[in-house]
Amino acid sequence: MTELFSSLEEKLSMENSNDSLEESAQDYCGLIKTTRRLHLHLVKLSRRVNNAYGIQILLLLIVLSTSLVFTLYKIYIIVKGLINGDEFIVESICNVIWVAFIGDVLLLVQASGRNQDHDEFNWLQSN
Repeated sequence: MTELFSSLEEKLSMENSNDSLEESAQDYCGLIKTTRRLHLHLVKLSRRVNNAYGIQILLLLIVLSTSLVFTLYKIYIIVKGLINGDEFIVESICNVIWVAFIGDVLLLVQASGRNQDHDEFNWLQSN
């Protein structure tokens, strides 16, 4: 509690002197400029990511939603017993292949996103 009061007293005493007030104003201006630059870089980064992956993410969501509906329908048919043994094996193999394909697509999207983030981070550090 006393630390809080002492820090407040220091700030008030600094604000009372004209030289300290100008230094404080310059510090705040520098902080605002730095924050503004950081915000600008974050906006540029978000636009680049959106341009690079916006359509891909939208298409991926459509494909995954469609595959989820069809897979649930196939599971419903298998559970209800509307298909015989041979068709059951074929349907099971198709479901496994489809799940493996979608899994690979998701892994590739994640890997490319990580590489893009790494490149963006290096670009921000160089500028």
